[in-house]
Amino acid sequence: MRYSVGLLTAVGAVLVATPALADALSAPAGLSATATGEVLYDSNQLRSLSATNSHSDDIRYSPAGVLDYNHRLGRGTIALTGLVGHDFFQYNHYLDRNRFGAGGVLNQSIGSRCTAVVNGNYSSRQNGIYSSNNLSTIPLDPTLPVIVDGPPDDVGRLIDNRQIFATYGANANCGSPGGRLSFGGGVVRSTIDNGSQLRSFANSNSMVYSLYAGLGVFRPGQLQINGSYSTIDYPNRLIPLGSTISPVGLNTGVKTYRAGLTYSRPIGAKLSGSIGLSYLTARPEGGQSPYSAPAYDVSLNYHPSPRLSFAAVGSRSVLSSSSSGALFRVVDAFQLSATYDVSNTISTHANVGLTANNYKQPFTIPGEIARVSDTSKIVGVGMNYAPRPLYDIAVQVSEIFRSSNPRLYNYDSTRVSLTLSVHV
Repeated sequence: MRYSVGLLTAVGAVLVATPALADALSAPAGLSATATGEVLYDSNQLRSLSATNSHSDDIRYSPAGVLDYNHRLGRGTIALTGLVGHDFFQYNHYLDRNRFGAGGVLNQSIGSRCTAVVNGNYSSRQNGIYSSNNLSTIPLDPTLPVIVDGPPDDVGRLIDNRQIFATYGANANCGSPGGRLSFGGGVVRSTIDNGSQLRSFANSNSMVYSLYAGLGVFRPGQLQINGSYSTIDYPNRLIPLGSTISPVGLNTGVKTYRAGLTYSRPIGAKLSGSIGLSYLTARPEGGQSPYSAPAYDVSLNYHPSPRLSFAAVGSRSVLSSSSSGALFRVVDAFQLSATYDVSNTISTHANVGLTANNYKQPFTIPGEIARVSDTSKIVGVGMNYAPRPLYDIAVQVSEIFRSSNPRLYNYDSTRVSLTLSVHV
């Protein structure tokens, strides 16, 4: 079982943690800095099959620092962010890792009817900095490199390996006067790169292309036809013949096609929502079985009073599974949330959610058991306090329960975090 306690950390003037770039675009122009820290106790930190000279339980200390900059640029807005952080483990020091991140978003109006957004995010994490003399290995075919066992819940943490995550893309949206007609599209590329050759099989490249066209019907509602095409490629996922691992030759990828309709409209002054139904097909390369199923995107927003609001969202999607032994995963996600403004300076919120992963074409890799499925339930409450434009304070408490098949991946976690943001 996991327990974590947020701890406010300040070094010099200000340190870490930041809002998402999407939130930064809507924030007041200027510079903001956020300071956070976290202390986490985990009774089964490793979840490893063969690690030696290690503590199964551990305490992790995670200070970090983030700067956000938001600036209006003509008819657009630009937001930039940067993060520096480090995780310290009290007992298993070889799990210590650095964390870095940077990103930017440009939101630009084009004429009177179109907007365009360009964004990019980069982050890196150095795992297993001191791991070389602390781990046992799994016997493999003598012609293959020795692969060190890693904990199944976070692949490769026990290996000295730098993981780099990058996402960048653009989208454009246009509409006719009065909003009768709308259309647009976008493209997003995501990559995961592992510096260690022992983890290169987990590298992945993903591309998503999307288009939509909408027409106002049953005014003020709008009916939209949309479609997307995505690819997931694993350039180094090849397990050579002669190994003890089955199946072999997994240098494959997945192509996903999705098409559907979405209808959205306000219902009176307090209620609005949208419902989207579509059909998706995932087609793995290499002759493996395709997956087809209905999909959905649903949202509902209710504002019974100026201070109180409720929201509900649900979706199904196909995502990559580069961090575990599966070709891809089907993800169902649901969340209910409520927000209440106590005053002009204090707001509170609560949420409950569920995320279910079903792993398709699972396989066994060294030191890890193939996953079949897992379900995570979350309950959270929080409060924001902004007494002055110069700064604000946020508190968040959440509990997560994960049930997995196999049970090795089960865990419960409790998290309490405290965040201080300073705006210049």
